[in-house]
Amino acid sequence: MHQPAVQDRQVRVAITGEGLALTLGVDLFPGVSTTLSKQLAGPKAQVYVNRVSTGIARLLLTNLDEALRPPTQAQVARAAQLAVAHRVSLPHEVLIDRMALQEFVDTLAPAAR
Repeated sequence: MHQPAVQDRQVRVAITGEGLALTLGVDLFPGVSTTLSKQLAGPKAQVYVNRVSTGIARLLLTNLDEALRPPTQAQVARAAQLAVAHRVSLPHEVLIDRMALQEFVDTLAPAAR
């Protein structure tokens, strides 16, 4: 029985934009390449592409180093509580940057770590 070479089962995924250029080699299980071709030729191809795109975006985010991930809703809520308690505004960076959020919290509540 012929086993296909790894190259026969590998697809390249390119992610580009906003100063980013990332190319991934994705090893597929046997038969998936053929199934993908059928899916992409079918009437629901765009629905599939949208689902895969959303899934890849989630994977990229969840596989970042923890310090580089966006703050969680709970972390933002804690920072907002501290801002209200100290009567200061909540900087925009705190909403999108986990390290900025931690610095903000540490400044207002050094023992909150």
